[in-house]
Amino acid sequence: MQDYTPVQYAVIAKLFQCRKTILGDVKQSVNPYSSSKAEQIQRVFRHASCVKLCKSYRSTYEISMFAQRISPDPDFLAVERHGEAPRMIPFPDTSEEVRFVSRMAGEFSGSGYNTLGIICKTQPQAQALYETIRALGHEGHLLTGQSASFARGLTICTAHMAKGLEFDHVIVPDVSSTNYRTAMDRNLLYVACTRAMHKLTLTFTGELTQLIA
Repeated sequence: MQDYTPVQYAVIAKLFQCRKTILGDVKQSVNPYSSSKAEQIQRVFRHASCVKLCKSYRSTYEISMFAQRISPDPDFLAVERHGEAPRMIPFPDTSEEVRFVSRMAGEFSGSGYNTLGIICKTQPQAQALYETIRALGHEGHLLTGQSASFARGLTICTAHMAKGLEFDHVIVPDVSSTNYRTAMDRNLLYVACTRAMHKLTLTFTGELTQLIA
């Protein structure tokens, strides 16, 4: 629901007179110029009923509670499926951080997981990391706006492209205070972390982003 404007909803209401189910998560809004909250949508669909779904099933309890440190919700309920705690790993410089992420990509095939997502903030960051990993001989897929399908294995993409996807293990590189600092960055970081089902690793050089409480 969060990715359409009130004007777009008004057009949808005119074109389609049928009953509708509109589902979303406002904390996953990643475009400040094209977004809506439930209250705004209800002004278009005046007779609609609104139900808030509070329980999360995708991630382990530890990952879900970690995501609450980024974007807290007092009504949130996490399923009690436990796993290892998310790791936040500092590095002395960017080259060391990139080498670590590349090594994790190389070790993925023997990890026992089916999917690994490396989720960057921007497309240029994802492209550069993809090229580095490929140059080291590791197989992976770069997800872009032109991608026609989603493949299993290693996927490198942006948080925007990762919406709706899920991975056994997620690596979020460069969660530094210089890379993630704005309100919209908070939503991007929240999306990236909540794509992880079983394992979450965050890396950074310098100071950790203050968006993680």
